[in-house]
Amino acid sequence: MSKNDKSESDADVELQPETGTVPLMNAVGTLTLPFHSLKRGMLARVVAIHGADADQRRLLEMGLTVGTSFKVIKVAPFGDPVEIDLRGYRLCLRKNETDNFEIEAVV
Repeated sequence: MSKNDKSESDADVELQPETGTVPLMNAVGTLTLPFHSLKRGMLARVVAIHGADADQRRLLEMGLTVGTSFKVIKVAPFGDPVEIDLRGYRLCLRKNETDNFEIEAVV
């Protein structure tokens, strides 16, 4: 295969037009997005959380656990912070607090 030939997997991966990010594929074959790519009004679900620092533990204690669905209420002009609605309350999150979260969009 030459440098100019694309493999099948390269041809299937395209940039998301709104965010300029490439969706990731997790171990079970679900397309996941980085938390910072969420847009206002989107419904999403936490697929995985990597790491266990103080920020992640605090968010777990507040109910942002694997499998939790939430709605994006507001996104600041530069994307930081993001306000979400989950489990009957609203939570504002900074980018550095959500770096280790894998999210999937809920249709």
